[in-house]
Amino acid sequence: MESSILVVDDEPTLRLTTKARLQAKGFDVDVAEDGEIALEKLRSKSFDIVLLDINMPRLNGLQTLEAITRDYPRSDVVMLTSFADFSLAIECLKKGAKDYLVKPIDAQELVTRLTSLLRAQISERSLETYKEFWRSTILFDVFSHLNSINTILEYSRKAFGELKRPDDEKLVGSAQELMDGVINILKGSVQLGELAEGTLLTQQNETMMNVVVTAGVERFRPVADRQNLKIVTVSPPDLPMVKCDVERIRQVVRSILEVSTWQAWKGESATVKVEDRATGLTGRPGRFVSVSFDYPSGRLISDEVQKVVNASEMEWKSLKDSVSIGAFNLAIGKRVVEAHGGEFTIETASDRTVVRFTLPV
Repeated sequence: MESSILVVDDEPTLRLTTKARLQAKGFDVDVAEDGEIALEKLRSKSFDIVLLDINMPRLNGLQTLEAITRDYPRSDVVMLTSFADFSLAIECLKKGAKDYLVKPIDAQELVTRLTSLLRAQISERSLETYKEFWRSTILFDVFSHLNSINTILEYSRKAFGELKRPDDEKLVGSAQELMDGVINILKGSVQLGELAEGTLLTQQNETMMNVVVTAGVERFRPVADRQNLKIVTVSPPDLPMVKCDVERIRQVVRSILEVSTWQAWKGESATVKVEDRATGLTGRPGRFVSVSFDYPSGRLISDEVQKVVNASEMEWKSLKDSVSIGAFNLAIGKRVVEAHGGEFTIETASDRTVVRFTLPV
């Protein structure tokens, strides 16, 4: 894909000459005669680099630079000036310009500077891709899996304690302590607020949600049996398929079951229902598959956990790293669902707790 350059200068000759020279070197080039026209073009198309003259009518170069760095941060700006005023150049760099050139512009030097800047962009964007991979894989995959293992270890430790097998209970307890340590290290290696920056979804495939949900429930049968909790799964046979990252949605199902099943009242019956809906949870039009986890226990999920799960982006960035693992995982699940275009809600009453999410068909 060609690198895109926007040349902004009120001198027609320089503007068109620069365009021709850069096009000859393989760049995709557009031009604008002043700052206001440049901002109009940026509103409709993304440019890798903006070559921006300082002295222009209507909106000058410094004003345009401020608007670009504020509203279009992915476009790097190189300032063009007719005289070697280093104080002005420094001011431009402080305001966000990546470089500056003094007119008349040497064509070879221009290409060299642009090529160097584009290489730096590639490196920066590669780093951003890596950070996104880190957030996606570590936060949404590894952490959730480790927490599931931790839940299994906790279940096993309690089971061995009831069976009066102290050696096995001690061994599993040691493993659980190690797992807790790994989870705490992982939580300490990232800023919790990074969850607010979105998710990276991969490998989306058509799938049947009733199959995914039923498999998740079956994995929790031993835990439910231990809690003397009956889980009933309800779903029609003719559900439409949804396109999703199946492993991520499995994590969502696991996180809900992990938080809710351990806290449910003994001797009760919970219902997990998968159904076809004509609207979203907030009345949004469209066709959706809804998954609900209905527990006959009030306040299974505390107000504090719900506050974490429903936090806005700004609130997430200010959260402490001491939030509970359950809240952390439910918040991950909510953001995974929303990244698929779905909705996620928690409803609590004195005698019921319902966690529900939808995915668009």
